[in-house]
Amino acid sequence: MAIATAEDDGWTTAVLHNCLGIVAVHEGHPDLAREQFSRCMAVGSERDLHRAQAVALANLAELDLLAGDHEGARARKLEVIDLHRRWGMMRTGVPALVSLAQLELHLDRHDAAAGYLAEALELVLPEDASEVATVLETCAFWAAARGMAEPAVLLSAAARAQYTALNASPEIFPFREQEEGRLAAVQATMDGPAATAAGERGSVLSIPEALAFAISTIGAGARG
Repeated sequence: MAIATAEDDGWTTAVLHNCLGIVAVHEGHPDLAREQFSRCMAVGSERDLHRAQAVALANLAELDLLAGDHEGARARKLEVIDLHRRWGMMRTGVPALVSLAQLELHLDRHDAAAGYLAEALELVLPEDASEVATVLETCAFWAAARGMAEPAVLLSAAARAQYTALNASPEIFPFREQEEGRLAAVQATMDGPAATAAGERGSVLSIPEALAFAISTIGAGARG
């Protein structure tokens, strides 16, 4: 840390604080982690390093979630999105929009979640398959929470197809178990052949087709 500071390299200093915070989280020291993420945020603010500020705020939000402070986490996630808006960099704010939608879903604020997902769907790039998969899967969870069984199963299958193509695992987030449970419950309301057919349709959609279906689903569910 002393080397980075001596060289007056703001970005390196911010990254080091962030990395130390991540290590502290994994070692079970949330207070130390919060201190390091706050230092990352301070360096980012002093040096006008947009990315460092956004990353630090996002990590502080995750610490709030670990502490059970959902409203505190929500406020920080909103601040991350506001930063991206002010910088004119909303394209890179898609993960923040999805993360906030996941939290709103956990809090059963379906309309708010729909708004963030609709914006994410407008911004996500079809060529960014990993990001597309996360957006589609969160849309599937939203549809399940709204009781929209067939769209939920179809979108979930579309997301899994992208993860499989990338040889990647689904994103880990604090409420995954709850959302997967809701998805399984709503799928159970369908008869077997209908659920299988919906999954098969979703698995063969192209990315543009899947995104278009997600946009239609969010729009229809929000109106309903």
